[in-house]
Amino acid sequence: MAAYVWSLNGQVWPRITPLEVKQGERVELSFVNRTLMTHPMHLHGHVFQVTEIGGVRLRGAKRDTVMVIPQQTVKVEFDALYPGYWMIHCHLLYHQAAGMMTQAAGMMTVVHYQGFESRSYDPLASMTEFPRP
Repeated sequence: MAAYVWSLNGQVWPRITPLEVKQGERVELSFVNRTLMTHPMHLHGHVFQVTEIGGVRLRGAKRDTVMVIPQQTVKVEFDALYPGYWMIHCHLLYHQAAGMMTQAAGMMTVVHYQGFESRSYDPLASMTEFPRP
């Protein structure tokens, strides 16, 4: 953290491997915060249910953003109902965009529905077609 290096799945934006899902399946995401900062994790296009915090199972609220405090794991589940590419990122914009601004790290990735192909919606294709200086 001291070097402002944040990642998702050990990868930094834009050098990521999308999370592949199938339409209609129930998807579980685990947010594991190994840093000393809180990260409000946000999923676009879906609502998830918080199902576990710090190893304690629960039927939590439905939302699109969840606070993951330092050294904590939060699990959420969502129904994959909306085909496309959908961003997942830390809602602290500096954490999300750091890789683009500082070459350090960007805490952002995408959910990709299997079988959905459209270059106009593919964030990785747009990064190669319109690279940042």
